[in-house]
Amino acid sequence: MKYAQIVLHVEQAIRDGRLTPGDRLPPERELAAEHNVSRMTVRQALQTLESRGLLRRAIGRNGGSFVARPKLERDLGTFSGLSEQLGRHIEDRLFKQHCAIRI
Repeated sequence: MKYAQIVLHVEQAIRDGRLTPGDRLPPERELAAEHNVSRMTVRQALQTLESRGLLRRAIGRNGGSFVARPKLERDLGTFSGLSEQLGRHIEDRLFKQHCAIRI
């Protein structure tokens, strides 16, 4: 389960702000060497992160694995408007940033 360690490493880097939306991760070969695993293990970790919505992957000359932009979740169980939900989302993010600064 070495791929799980890679997943945790990238998740922590995103939470800590060392990786931000749009940042490109190192190439698979570099990640494999850094974690002393095969490229297949790295691919499995990247696929897991992509399925969780934390990464987006692109193929081609400008391809690679990039930190995904956070998705806005709407609570369809309430009748609040989008602007109200956006306000709550922003407040939540500011609160989390404030808490992170204090630590």
